[in-house]
Amino acid sequence: MFYITGDTHGDFSRYIEFAARMEPTEKDTMIVLGDAGLNYYGNEQDEARKNFVNSFSFTTFCIHGNHEMRPTDISTYKTKEYCGGTVWYEDEYPNIFLQRTEKFMISMDIPVLQSAAHTV
Repeated sequence: MFYITGDTHGDFSRYIEFAARMEPTEKDTMIVLGDAGLNYYGNEQDEARKNFVNSFSFTTFCIHGNHEMRPTDISTYKTKEYCGGTVWYEDEYPNIFLQRTEKFMISMDIPVLQSAAHTV
């Protein structure tokens, strides 16, 4: 199953409620629609976030946002095939995929996880 959420800007606390409520497995994927915040600082803050996100059983697929370092500029990233396209990943965080421009084939039955953002 594929799930979708909006920009996280490094705050993945919504994953805790999502995992408890939906009980996703390693076969499931959460798509983050830009600005995930996993490659923002290029230091241990990013590593802590990646460790947290990678601790869940499901895959996190991040569509690259404009506030993040590109995986092409980070030496630890490699590429592999996923859902008919190419994704960037790091061996240390095998459940986290990144991509900016690529076509992927995914299921059309997609529930949407509501954003934690509030409109004023």
